[in-house]
Amino acid sequence: MNAHVLLVMPAADRDQMLQVAADSGFQFDWADTCHAARRALRKGESFDVVVTDLTLCDGNWLSVYQDLSVGNIPAEIIVVTPQRGVNVEEIKAYGVHAVLGQPLERAEVLGALQAATTHAEARV
Repeated sequence: MNAHVLLVMPAADRDQMLQVAADSGFQFDWADTCHAARRALRKGESFDVVVTDLTLCDGNWLSVYQDLSVGNIPAEIIVVTPQRGVNVEEIKAYGVHAVLGQPLERAEVLGALQAATTHAEARV
């Protein structure tokens, strides 16, 4: 697969995501804040998918989404919420590829990552 994914979430959430997606063939980088994500995105690395927590210590998923839009970065975005069903329709209205609720389930995470990657590749 070899898709490049940026995880924007604190260490505990990142570790859970990495455990759920272990041996999936995705290449992961991470940032624990909106500011760190902004730096990673400005480096010019190509990300197929950005997975972000709903809220972060210095912003939220919308901050990350806006950084992608302003930077004209064609990555798909997946938002992880602390529980299932939280503002799903409102979030998806922005064009977010998927909204995943906690607890994360391997099949759901991998399905969302694969579908987002396929969609990102089709845009290129």
